[in-house]
Amino acid sequence: MAASRNQIGRVVQSRFIRHNDVVLAGTRVPVSAIKNFAEAGYSADQILSEYPGLSRRDVEAALTFGDKTAA
Repeated sequence: MAASRNQIGRVVQSRFIRHNDVVLAGTRVPVSAIKNFAEAGYSADQILSEYPGLSRRDVEAALTFGDKTAA
C-alpha cells in the first residue's frame, strides 16, 4: 500500500501498527529499520532499492527522526 500524498515524508506512531513502533506514514516500515540500514553503510539509493514503495523524503524523514529530540 502506497502512502498518500500528504503522508510522504511523515513519521507516525500508532498502537495498532507494529506494536506501537514509529513507522513511516502509510506504511508498516519501522523508522528503526531505515536507521539500521544507514548505520550499516547503506546509501539512500540502496535503502530505496530495499524498500521501493518509499520515497526519498520518507527515507530522509526516518533518518532525521529523533535528531530534534535528542539531547
